[in-house]
Amino acid sequence: MRLFTTLTLLPFLLKALAQERPQGASSERFSYQSDVARLRKIVIESLYSHRDVFLRELVSNANDAIEKWRVVSLGEGIVDHNPLNITVKMIPGEDGHPGRLVITDTGIGMTPEELTKNLGTLAKSGTSEFLAKAEAEKGKGQDADANLIGQFGLGFYSSFLVADEVYVSSVAPATKENPEPAQHVFYSASDAQSFDVYPDPRGKTLDRGTEITLVLKDDAKEYLEEQKVRDLVMKHSAFSTNYPIYLWSKKSEEVPLQPGDEGYVDPEAKVEEPETKTEEEEKKSTESVDEDEVVIEDAPKPDETSAATSEAPKTKTISYDAWDHLNNQPPIWMKDAKNVTEAEMNEFYMAT
Repeated sequence: MRLFTTLTLLPFLLKALAQERPQGASSERFSYQSDVARLRKIVIESLYSHRDVFLRELVSNANDAIEKWRVVSLGEGIVDHNPLNITVKMIPGEDGHPGRLVITDTGIGMTPEELTKNLGTLAKSGTSEFLAKAEAEKGKGQDADANLIGQFGLGFYSSFLVADEVYVSSVAPATKENPEPAQHVFYSASDAQSFDVYPDPRGKTLDRGTEITLVLKDDAKEYLEEQKVRDLVMKHSAFSTNYPIYLWSKKSEEVPLQPGDEGYVDPEAKVEEPETKTEEEEKKSTESVDEDEVVIEDAPKPDETSAATSEAPKTKTISYDAWDHLNNQPPIWMKDAKNVTEAEMNEFYMAT
């Protein structure tokens, strides 16, 4: 069954990506803290050989944002009918523009102040410890452990492993103080010493949540390949979230030919009856046959008759895009232990 955006998911993803700040539009520019600059440099240099980790970290952050919204909405008695999910969409580059990878969640979202605080500063107590450990490993000539960045809650900065530019569009849930929250964008280039925060020029494309758009590096085009992204999500993230993860995928399907298609035959069209001989022609034909000669005509087989009258309609192959639910099996810890196979256990431990 096809799963179209217009039915249940996030229609805003189909809109043109235009988070770029229009020339002359208002924007606030902030300088990164010195620790942020050090962190990004270490991430890019020390984790380069493990850069697949970026998708695991961004999906994990999306899961945390959804879980936070679930807890907040339950605590405040908010009835929310919007779906709680994570979507991943690849957008190939065109007309000289680089490709983009978009990860979106319907979680808690962020205000412009929270975008600045959460993405532009490092207020976490474990940051210094992370930097010390990563730099110590680098000093030994070793790559930093790919799991370190997740342990210290700094996974967003892994985006710069694969992206030259990152746009984070976000909108927080409505409150009594701010019943109509505006959507804002955090923007930064991988080598920049500052970042911008400004109103999203597209307006409010999110009901609530966060959309991260990675403008991929030239050597990161592999992350536009559907199978590559699918494998990464299934390897690292399928077991780590209770919420659905959807991938924008190409599908194909055989459908009957329609009027106007080449080779289409109208099933209601009348079939021309074979010409029948007149009585006189039949008599002459009979007389021309030797009286001692017996003519035996093969009667049509029942199967042949039915096959001719009920011939299968001709078909064609069509291609379309649709959301594919990747983690449609319940998490392993929610299954009865007796129903968990050894292969599933091995896959779980490899992913975690």
